Amino acid sequence: MNRRDFITLSCEAALAAKLGASGSAIANASVGDRVITNIHSSLTDAVKTPEALVPIPMSNKTIQHSVLDLAGPWLFTLDPPDQFWKRGADSSSWSTVHVPGEFAMQGFDVSENIEYPCRRTVKIPSEFKGQRLFLRFDGVYGHARVWVNGAFVREHFGGFTSWDCEITNAIGQDAETIDLVVGVTDRSDDISQASYYAKHSIAGILRRVRLIALPPLHLEYLSVAATLDSKYEDGVIAFSAALSAQNYKSAEFRFRLGDKSKPQHFELLESLSVHPGENASKVITVRAPKKWDAEHPNLYTLEIKLSIDGELTQTFERNIGFRTIARVGNELQINGQPVKLRGVCHHSIHPLHGRAVPVEFDEMDAKLFREANINFVRTSHYPPTEEFLDACDRHGIYVEEETAVCWSELGKGPSSDQEFSSRFMSQFREMIERDHGHAAVVFWSLGNESEWGENFALEYQYARKRDPNRPLIFSYPDTAPWGANSFDIYSKHYPDVDSDLGSESFPVLGDEFGHISCYNVDTLRRDPGVRNFWGKSIKRFGDKFVESKGCLGGSIWAAIDDVFLLPKGPVGYGPWGVIDGWRRPKPEYWLTKKAYSPIRMDDKPIPVPPDNDELQIPIFNAFDHTNIAEVNIDWKIGQEHGRLKPTDIVPHSSGYLRIPSRKWSRGEVLDINFTHSSDIVVHQVSIRVGERTNTLPNPASGALKLVNTSAELHIQGPNFMVSISRLTGLITCATCNGEVVLEGGPFLDLGAGQMGGWLLKKFSASLEGDIATILISGESKQSQVAGWMGTVGIEFEIKIDSGGLITTRYQPQGSSEYTHLGLGFLLPATVDRLMWDRESLWSTYPEDHIGRPKGTALKRASHPAQSYRAEPSWPWSQDVGDFLLFGKDGPAPNSTNDFRSLKENVWYASCILAQGDIRARIEASGDVAVRASSLADGRVLLSTFNYWKYPDLEWGNYIGVAKPPAESSHEIRLRLTNIHEV
Repeated sequence: MNRRDFITLSCEAALAAKLGASGSAIANASVGDRVITNIHSSLTDAVKTPEALVPIPMSNKTIQHSVLDLAGPWLFTLDPPDQFWKRGADSSSWSTVHVPGEFAMQGFDVSENIEYPCRRTVKIPSEFKGQRLFLRFDGVYGHARVWVNGAFVREHFGGFTSWDCEITNAIGQDAETIDLVVGVTDRSDDISQASYYAKHSIAGILRRVRLIALPPLHLEYLSVAATLDSKYEDGVIAFSAALSAQNYKSAEFRFRLGDKSKPQHFELLESLSVHPGENASKVITVRAPKKWDAEHPNLYTLEIKLSIDGELTQTFERNIGFRTIARVGNELQINGQPVKLRGVCHHSIHPLHGRAVPVEFDEMDAKLFREANINFVRTSHYPPTEEFLDACDRHGIYVEEETAVCWSELGKGPSSDQEFSSRFMSQFREMIERDHGHAAVVFWSLGNESEWGENFALEYQYARKRDPNRPLIFSYPDTAPWGANSFDIYSKHYPDVDSDLGSESFPVLGDEFGHISCYNVDTLRRDPGVRNFWGKSIKRFGDKFVESKGCLGGSIWAAIDDVFLLPKGPVGYGPWGVIDGWRRPKPEYWLTKKAYSPIRMDDKPIPVPPDNDELQIPIFNAFDHTNIAEVNIDWKIGQEHGRLKPTDIVPHSSGYLRIPSRKWSRGEVLDINFTHSSDIVVHQVSIRVGERTNTLPNPASGALKLVNTSAELHIQGPNFMVSISRLTGLITCATCNGEVVLEGGPFLDLGAGQMGGWLLKKFSASLEGDIATILISGESKQSQVAGWMGTVGIEFEIKIDSGGLITTRYQPQGSSEYTHLGLGFLLPATVDRLMWDRESLWSTYPEDHIGRPKGTALKRASHPAQSYRAEPSWPWSQDVGDFLLFGKDGPAPNSTNDFRSLKENVWYASCILAQGDIRARIEASGDVAVRASSLADGRVLLSTFNYWKYPDLEWGNYIGVAKPPAESSHEIRLRLTNIHEV
């Protein structure tokens, strides 16, 4: 059991003991019913701390470009010489590493607790002469030491926060170049445990490095925060600033506000004059601005012009959004309205770059989340890049920003160790100082899955004083002593899908829940359909989020697959994302979009309305700040289509959609698209008019012939033949129109994806009228997904009619504790596709989704074989392997994810031979599951299940019905035919 599992289980046990069986009370209720509100004075009274970053101006009087980006090739060595930081030290034999970047992802085998140097010679731009120079590091993992021109400048602990160091005095006024050396150490005592988490050392300069030039007299501190007044009508901007020196007579700040939706249009607000020694702070009122929330991410640009002694010297810009945050009882309120958080946990991850993700992916991630109805991100387990927060501001995504502390234990770890206090606090202050102005950040996290200690108490006290407008969250809160103030939002990790998710006292957030398949590697290798099955979990959770009082929502574990394709081979926790590392949507992405939809309506079939009646469809508006009247609703049925008139349904209330009157017909499909004003399709349904009926045909009448040989029994029909071995009693060959369709079966199939040994005990065959009946019994050696192996007694009754229908009734003997229960049939290698028609969880899916109600999946991929570390150009459904699951050079499956994933609740499912329509067709009543597995020799095992579940989903997910149905026997119908499904 790894460290994470241990802490999870131990804290769950403690939580259960404190909360009792119901789990509905909150242990730390002594915190009280505090209301967190914006306190302007705390922001305007803010003062510069050592962790505050020097503000970078948009323009300087004396410098055209204030910033020099130091990305690119740096020198690097695995074998640093003594005093490697000295100027003139021989680095001619050093290698090249790209910055930003992980060392390991670039092929360097680095170890913990060894300092590795990175060196770069920087030519100082001529316009930087006479200026004060600063280095800005946005993330060096995990311990850094900086030298310039051989002089030590500073050290820093923590790999995910931004920090500055001034180098003016270290290089001198006449220097033309900077010999910059950064010593990087992945320390085993790092409080983020990020390398342990990533399954490899992530040492490196992970984020941007910049050289910043500022005039001697410059703005050295700037704090801007925006909110709304108590009536949620007018905007309030809290401004605080400090100059680097006092050698001026007067300074003036002029403020202009620009609407981001109206470029180049700025409105003059106010000005502020200060003299040396005076506090530069001001509260500015903005009349009736557009409010910011996740559904209306209205942003403004605050322009700040600084003039010294009457001369304009610097101009700054800050993007702001006007909104309030408050915890009121068991609700989190944004702008006075309760919100629900439909989220994911977000790691910085890319298959080739590891934790050093290029900045363009920040925008891509936020956009993908927004399009999936995700309105919340937990930045597990460290602060994100500033670019990611900028993207969340723009796209409207609430953020729980978590400091880089993970799995800290009391007594065994740094939770209360004073030697670690400065590390806790410097990173925590750096996070808040840099990011407190972002509208998207709605609360701070004190750390992940840790035991409460004095260092967490210090974080709590600092946040309460520095930024009292934002609530706080901590996991695990029940490790705090009774009566200790440790949270405003109660963190609950991995609640059970059937548990009570809410509370009467506090907002309860499952800020890890609904864990996506990752550790169940045997199941993932065998059956990608487990990813679609997970949709039942997120649907139930999504419904409960809406219905449960005091349930704030949650964040799925996780957003992106945590897989690192190191040059030597893949590592990582696994494919646990709704998207993969290349940013391709996985099956879970669409399932999340549907379950998180703010449009709540039943998309199951509806009764046929009377002719010329309008159709009224109940709908619940689960938006937090959007009236349904803001949503474009387009409908289509047959050749008719239109857009509904605005429908007035306020947030968190019910109403009706009214489709215009017409002549209705059974079997028609009504398509409805809901598009938000931001042009994002938030919901789609395809509603069938009239319930579907699927009457299975009676056995066909016609001549059958039994031909006996010494070895086999042959059943001949009009266009087929079935051969049965007298030695095994099982089918050895079945043909249709002369083509081989079956090569074996039926076998007992308990889900393991393989055929066990078989011992025949009884065999008989008879022909009665138009039906041939074969009765057999014996013992089957079996294994199943839970790892059980043994011998199962079983009886088969196989009936074959003249229409090529093979109906098999079977009854296993003994234990019924199965994960899957069904029959398998062996098909020839000439099978090239699977076609199905099924009852799906949702009525609409993307065309390549493995859970779509109808489809055809090709066995063989149409794309070239995937190369290790090469980005695929096809959708996830067409993958034929996974390097983490099967290894860098391991044997990949012989078929696509689409082909080999379980299809549940089928009406029809056919394995079809190449270059024709001959097929083995499963016929059912929407109550059978089918899976096609491509074997090593190219043949196909067609598994058909009457019962299936996935107990290894775990983590509070829905895993399926507890036991198989209680009837005495089960039935599978397979037809040999060349006729399409009807």
